[in-house]
Amino acid sequence: MPSYASPHAPSPGRVALDVHNTSPSHRRSFSAATASSSSSVADELRSRGELDAAFAAYERALAVKEVTLGPTHFQVGTLLAKMGDLARQREAPREAIALYEKALPMVTLALGEGHAEVGALYGGLGIALAASAASEEVISRHRVLEASVAAHTR
Repeated sequence: MPSYASPHAPSPGRVALDVHNTSPSHRRSFSAATASSSSSVADELRSRGELDAAFAAYERALAVKEVTLGPTHFQVGTLLAKMGDLARQREAPREAIALYEKALPMVTLALGEGHAEVGALYGGLGIALAASAASEEVISRHRVLEASVAAHTR
């Protein structure tokens, strides 16, 4: 029996997926699965204490989600919030602040001002602001965020 193996053939037990020759809906589905997988890998790396590797995996998942779901989708917001938490854990409060500020309007719009997850975001933001020695910014940024949330909920 002749061999049909090529350098591009999948290894035994694996299936090749030619993403470019699939429909747009299949590409979106594949991309969503890729983002979910990257996020799961990031969660595992984070639980092992591999914080820099986890952050890189979250960044990959974020890039895919922004393209497939749109840059203001709720799932993008929740991933940004996770990245903000991780940035705080990595002792990078300024990075955490930027991530929380980007996530807050998306999550608030989807869940509402009184939701516990929104409160957790404000809490994380407050901790990051305090850690960055920017205590006077807390009130100012809170007012800006309130105005942003109010503008998005109208």
